Amino acid sequence: MASHPAKRHFPEELPVEWDPIRRALEENEDWYRDLVEHSQDLLCVHDLEGRFLSVNPGPARLLGYSVEEMLQKPMRDFIDPQSRDRFDDYLREIERTGESRGLMAVVRTAAIGLLLVLLQLAVVLLRYVFGIGSIWLSESVIYTHATLFLLAAAWTLQQNGHARVDVFYADASARNKAVVDLLGALLLLLPFMAAIIWYALPYVARSWAVLERSREASGLPLVFLLKSLILLFAVLLGLQGIAQAARAWLALTGAAPAEPGR
Repeated sequence: MASHPAKRHFPEELPVEWDPIRRALEENEDWYRDLVEHSQDLLCVHDLEGRFLSVNPGPARLLGYSVEEMLQKPMRDFIDPQSRDRFDDYLREIERTGESRGLMAVVRTAAIGLLLVLLQLAVVLLRYVFGIGSIWLSESVIYTHATLFLLAAAWTLQQNGHARVDVFYADASARNKAVVDLLGALLLLLPFMAAIIWYALPYVARSWAVLERSREASGLPLVFLLKSLILLFAVLLGLQGIAQAARAWLALTGAAPAEPGR
């Protein structure tokens, strides 16, 4: 974590022995930028007031925030309350000596993920420690897991968080990325979401017609709601696909700056 203002190049007053590092970074700037943007470690620049000046998107997504949210709030808002005094010491040490080292405990927003972990932990403890089985608790894990990945898929796409398997996208120009995003949304994402809605609609409708419940006597009587998540998943991801296509089109026509994957 750095406390100096963001700069594209090293300052000129660095010692001579830093010259090879300076030249390597300047000659491979795009490569290092991609490395930072796709790193899962938090790499940021902040000022001495404790405000982010820049932050890489990967860790922001993992923490449950957008980059814009992190840049608009003080760093203290993302620090665990028990660690905020140490964070103030960290800022003072940087101001006094120019550097500091340590670990930062941050606050995540993914509460449903925590709920999933706690439910699974409860299932394991009840079964293997107390010898008690609970069907409804086990099914709650399934419901929570389905809710998490089905309803978060559209947000993950908006945050450019889905895995990409390609050989040219990362090094492509902003215009070429916009072309890929536009064609990907129109030819792949939207038709696939339309197919899911087409085939899932009667499937979900039949479940609602009988208010379908678990096949287990002590299971949750909410299977019709669980199946409804399929439709919500397709609708939300489809809407995000339309937004992605619209942004890509605006970028190609010059009406808006390119934001790949957003």
